Amino acid sequence: MSKVAVVRLDALGDTLLSTPAIDVLCRELGSENVLVVTSPGLGVVFGQSPAHREVSADGSEDEIASHLKDFGARTIYVFSEKKRALRGAYLSGAPERVGFDPGWTQPLRSLEVRRYLTSRFPIVNSLDSNSRYHEVERYCRLVAKGLSKKSVNGGRLKFFGLPRPAVGRRLVGPVGFQWAGKWLNDGWPGELLAELVDLLPEDSLIFVPPLEESEARAGLPEKWWDRLVCCADLLEYATRLADCRYLVSIDTGAVHVASAMGVPVLDVFPEEGAHHTVPRWRPWMTPHRVVLKPAYNGGQSMEDLLGKIEKEMHHLDKILLGPVAI
Repeated sequence: MSKVAVVRLDALGDTLLSTPAIDVLCRELGSENVLVVTSPGLGVVFGQSPAHREVSADGSEDEIASHLKDFGARTIYVFSEKKRALRGAYLSGAPERVGFDPGWTQPLRSLEVRRYLTSRFPIVNSLDSNSRYHEVERYCRLVAKGLSKKSVNGGRLKFFGLPRPAVGRRLVGPVGFQWAGKWLNDGWPGELLAELVDLLPEDSLIFVPPLEESEARAGLPEKWWDRLVCCADLLEYATRLADCRYLVSIDTGAVHVASAMGVPVLDVFPEEGAHHTVPRWRPWMTPHRVVLKPAYNGGQSMEDLLGKIEKEMHHLDKILLGPVAI
């Protein structure tokens, strides 16, 4: 059986969005014939199978090529947009190298892609254009091309070594809130995060990256401090998040962890470019609501945003706790 490798040198969310396509390769070829080259700390997404190799942020294209050669990959799928991913695939000498071609939307990158890859799938990669496909569908279409199939069905996001919990366990669980600096982009003031937390039920869990814990404590009343959850370990984070009724988050990797664990999501996207970003990166195969966050324009902007988020929280509660639960 021919061996294949996926080069996925990106952040947590992008890695999880790749898992349905990688699962297809495992089902079609056997997981023992699949290798994933990934960013530091994200190999845990794949558990013991398929095999994975982590490459540091300053890891060279030669290091990537070495991993691919050692595994004996004949076909390489380049999911990452990083140049070293393209060059590593090329330097590996694999006879088939498959990836995306952004064409007119990124003409210089398109030239690079045509140099390094043997087979390409056209995509539109511009905030000025509507997105035709979700990111999961893009990866599945790329894998289908490499497998010479018209299409493949990738299914849900997943942690390969972590079972997806049953729905009933979390229907009356706490609401989760993802604390992230990204909430404050586009001119939004620091008060926004404290105002958002005040919308939550008292038993909510506030997930905070360990490096931002001191900032969260400084920005929140002391009554919330015992509700902070700081998980240095990704699998611990996914397990704690799985107990939540739903997650409220700005559009970050947390949204895709929730999707992988079957947790509904209230996902807040920047308003600018939403016609491209929402169809492409919305929560995948989990119940969700989307709120658009405009650039900050004074107190009325905050009041409007908080009102929209509170309305959607009530909507999710009505669905999840009403007579017909999902």
